[in-house]
Amino acid sequence: MAVGRVVAGVAHEIKNPLFGISSVAQIFERELINPIHRELAQALLAETRRLNHLVDELLVYGRPMKLRAERCDLSRLLEEVFQVHRREIREKGIVVRDEQLVPKIITYVDSGQIRQVFLNLLRNAVDAMPRGGEIALTLLLEDRYIIFSLADEGEGIPAQIFDRVYDLFFTTKKAGTGLGLTICRKIVQDHGGEIILESTEGKGTTVTVKLPYRGA
Repeated sequence: MAVGRVVAGVAHEIKNPLFGISSVAQIFERELINPIHRELAQALLAETRRLNHLVDELLVYGRPMKLRAERCDLSRLLEEVFQVHRREIREKGIVVRDEQLVPKIITYVDSGQIRQVFLNLLRNAVDAMPRGGEIALTLLLEDRYIIFSLADEGEGIPAQIFDRVYDLFFTTKKAGTGLGLTICRKIVQDHGGEIILESTEGKGTTVTVKLPYRGA
């Protein structure tokens, strides 16, 4: 994929200077005494983290992905992802309903990549509900497949752009990259699975990930 190689090359060139900027920002945050200067350093550090995440996404898209399958408890992995964002979820008035979560599903996957899928889908759901709402989670084992679904009560996806949601760099977010769903689909397909998106404008979106179960 020629575009992928170009994207990966550009991302790689950005990575090194970005690391340098981030390191200096961390030093400033730690050493500066003036609260205004420290606040500026914190803002700079936050932006470098955001850019670093974007670069990581570009590298994932641009490079052929090699699966490093390992024994993984998907239930625990999902809980870890939600723990990271629990404070933000609570502050935005979002309620998580997880009655359909199997306590333990152990299988073989690339845990780093599946973590990124969980994280991207959660991020989309939270961003879609700036005024709060409910997220319904499902994680279960069904007919030798692992079924994960996340349903939000957000704005939904307009019908006229629904077919473009997986397009590279397509986004409706002001600060979005347009890479999240593209990367999610790539990761899921590389695991031999599929991702299904259902959405009704004004009512919300449900994303379902179906992965083959590789028993531990």
